[in-house]
Amino acid sequence: MRSVLCFLALLTLFYCASCTSEQTEVSVAETVQPVPAPTALEVNPAAASSPYDLQFIDTMIVHHQGAVEMATMAETRLQNGKLKALAKSIPADQQREIKQMKAWREQWYPGSPSAQNMTMPGMGGSMMDMSHMKTMEAGPAYDAMFIDMMIPHHQGAVQMGENALAKAERLEVKELSKKIIDAQTREIEQMKKLRVSLPNPPAESPMR
Repeated sequence: MRSVLCFLALLTLFYCASCTSEQTEVSVAETVQPVPAPTALEVNPAAASSPYDLQFIDTMIVHHQGAVEMATMAETRLQNGKLKALAKSIPADQQREIKQMKAWREQWYPGSPSAQNMTMPGMGGSMMDMSHMKTMEAGPAYDAMFIDMMIPHHQGAVQMGENALAKAERLEVKELSKKIIDAQTREIEQMKKLRVSLPNPPAESPMR
């Protein structure tokens, strides 16, 4: 009889412990939720309320820096001579514009916090994952991938420039926007012509 009572007592303790464990697991599952990645405006809530010209300057600087990095990374691997020359000219042209925009920023908005706004028209879909450019072998497929990444990037800059023509207050920003539109539209057409003779992007291309 004593052994039976001991067995029942142990069974009761096991059952209670099991219930407590299940309640704890449910509680943890209910409270631990994935945290969504912050948007650009959450990182810098003041960006969208900053003067438009400052938003354009800070955002276009970042956009230009992306093109400079992409072209610099690709220049030594590109095989098409015309494409190689284009990749060499992009950093020089865009770094000159970056320098000009930084000078305007210092003159017009000294001490202002960053107004980089990833939601500006043309910015969202034009920033590319460049990891493939570091690992892919040189060849026609590499040249094709470079074009397939740089064209959308340029198209984003054109869209940003067109938006600035309508919204910018300073004449200097409007004039720079017109130069960006003209130069990058011309380069887009050049890349499209070169693209015809190149193979389709490889399966692992970020543009697929």
